[in-house]
Amino acid sequence: MPTAKHNFLKAVLFALCVWLAVNIALQNSSADQPLVLANKDSGVSAHPVPDHSTNEFLKGTDDKLRQVQRHYNDVVQPTLKKYCGDCHWGDGSEADFDLQGYQTLDQLLNGRKKWKKVVVRMVAKEMPPDDSDPVPDHQHKQVLDWIDNLLNSVDCSVVNPGRVTIRRLNATEYANTVRDLIGIDYKPAKDFPGDDVGYGFDNIGDVLSLPPILMEKYLQAAEDITQQAIVDPSKPRFTTSVAGDKFKETGGSRAYDGIHSLSTNGTIGVEIEVPASGKYEVIVAAHASKAGDEDAKMTFAVKGKVAGTRTVKNTKDDDSATYKYSARFREGKQKVEVAFINDFYDPDKKMDRNLYVEYVLVRGPIGSLPLTHRTIIPK
Repeated sequence: MPTAKHNFLKAVLFALCVWLAVNIALQNSSADQPLVLANKDSGVSAHPVPDHSTNEFLKGTDDKLRQVQRHYNDVVQPTLKKYCGDCHWGDGSEADFDLQGYQTLDQLLNGRKKWKKVVVRMVAKEMPPDDSDPVPDHQHKQVLDWIDNLLNSVDCSVVNPGRVTIRRLNATEYANTVRDLIGIDYKPAKDFPGDDVGYGFDNIGDVLSLPPILMEKYLQAAEDITQQAIVDPSKPRFTTSVAGDKFKETGGSRAYDGIHSLSTNGTIGVEIEVPASGKYEVIVAAHASKAGDEDAKMTFAVKGKVAGTRTVKNTKDDDSATYKYSARFREGKQKVEVAFINDFYDPDKKMDRNLYVEYVLVRGPIGSLPLTHRTIIPK
């Protein structure tokens, strides 16, 4: 019988399987160094947020940007206003480029696309136009050098990593995690809804959703995995029943209405799939017709190895009787056979001894526990 310890561990394992389903990928994080997850909108990769109060690097980058702003206010803006102000200062500025709108550092950083166009025009000497005074060479170089600094300076003081995406495991990750953590080779893909795909990948947190039907499948998967990992030793883990008419007919046998009759000595067989090697209990339901001075006898065999002989005393008019065998099975497909071994026929007295097989039931393994059970609940 299952103990309180078994039930407790089953509950813990069930909760673990459910938690795996909605796992939040927050590895390598800490209270003073929160993790920033990748966000498709921000383009920011996953990295720890630096501590601004102690990071000298951030202070250095901030000073560099302030220097870029001061150089603009002191040198670049007066030069551009003098030589380009007729077309690009105040209302009605051409090409939607108004120098008056670039006063603060934020305005300069947000206008980088515009400044890229300015570089192209100035390098090609298209700006100022031919009908305006040209920018002296040394001032021309100053403006180009400043734009280069603006475009290549990184503002690390402004941290906007985007939102944190709660991420679940996809079907493949879930199966691999269950196998590595618990030891159960669980295949959820056949039951789980297909994972959503984004940008060609099925493991992106922003794409993977958790609809109610999938949550139901997760709960069922947790139950299935728990039942496989921790078992009740008193109950068989595997049971299968094969009706008599499912056995393959041979000479002198006939299958009909769920029964297989053997009118002469012979063997009937069928293949079954066994999940694990071990000792199994076999139950054969059968009856016979009486003739001669003895009852019908039958044997049960696994892959040709006879597990025992039983005497079938009951007839079809009696209550159904079962006959038990104990046999060792190997994992995989196994052929089981039932044989009639003492046929009797007397045509003069119209006596005929026959065997009728109703069904064969196999259950087990008996007295063995799966590796997962022995690992989780050691003796």
